[in-house]
Amino acid sequence: MPLRITQFASLLLLAGTLLPYTLLASTKATFADEAHTTSTQKVDETAIRQVVQKMQDGQNSKNGQMFASAFAKEHDYIVIDGTFLPNQTREANARAHQTLYDGDRASSLGGNLGEVGIKLNVAKIRFLTPQIAVAHIQSQSYLKSQPNKRANNIITTVMQKREGKWEIVAFHNAPVQKAEEDDFGFVIDIQGLRQKR
Repeated sequence: MPLRITQFASLLLLAGTLLPYTLLASTKATFADEAHTTSTQKVDETAIRQVVQKMQDGQNSKNGQMFASAFAKEHDYIVIDGTFLPNQTREANARAHQTLYDGDRASSLGGNLGEVGIKLNVAKIRFLTPQIAVAHIQSQSYLKSQPNKRANNIITTVMQKREGKWEIVAFHNAPVQKAEEDDFGFVIDIQGLRQKR
């Protein structure tokens, strides 16, 4: 019996001696992982901003291929009017945008889409996993002939990192509605429908 108690006491002594070192090593590893994550995250944020820049450059140069190169081979796309286009291919996206750029379809600003420029600003990136992120993008559209006439949109994208490259797998473009203040508080006016918040 005394032998068992001695063995138990030795184990406790050993555990008490090693535990602080184990915790210290664990803490150091955690800080190293956080530093690595922060470093990697900054690289990924830069890469995501470059994807958004590619979209902006494609739109402003009226290059459907360049615009669509920001997207995954297959992706979901919600157009500014709310039309849902599931399972779009990169090629279909490029063709659709090139047709819009080359055509005379009117934009919400009054001119045709070929005359519209955009300025995109990444407002927020939220990493859901190291390979999946949600990016909220502020968009200002303007007529090149009237740069002071602008429309504001908010774009929400889900991006996925595949084979080391970030690409858009889901895209939603929505107009920012005009907000007004009245005597009763904040009101949104959408095509004559007034809703009080």
